[in-house]
Amino acid sequence: GQRSALLPFRKQGYVFEVGTYFSPTCLFFIILQGATPNLALFSRQIKLHCAEPFTDYWTCIDYSSLQLFRRCRTQQAKFDECVLDKLGWVRPDLGELSKVTKVKTDRPLPENPYHSRARPEPNPETEGELKPARHGSRLFFWTM
Repeated sequence: GQRSALLPFRKQGYVFEVGTYFSPTCLFFIILQGATPNLALFSRQIKLHCAEPFTDYWTCIDYSSLQLFRRCRTQQAKFDECVLDKLGWVRPDLGELSKVTKVKTDRPLPENPYHSRARPEPNPETEGELKPARHGSRLFFWTM
């Protein structure tokens, strides 16, 4: 049978394009509302404009042994070029999507962000001189 032009997002074909597409709106949806951005619109745009290069790219990744991406660089270049020309999305540099992003917001800082307990009072100072244990250390086998 004929394979679908789009597979689930576990395929490595357009992970970077997903990050580029959702980067402006992702913070609003995920941080403030907890909703998910519309993946169907993204998939439709890829299917409408760049279905053939995308299919070639994910097929190459799918059939390459141990998912060695270096064997599919020509298909990746064609797919990236199509996405750039027709949709205007630039593939982010390696590591760009995993960087920490600061968000400006009017919400107050949380009082206890880690939900940590209050620190216990320190132990009181011992009065007088401490005598050695009557029968030696409990860890006697380490000290022999």
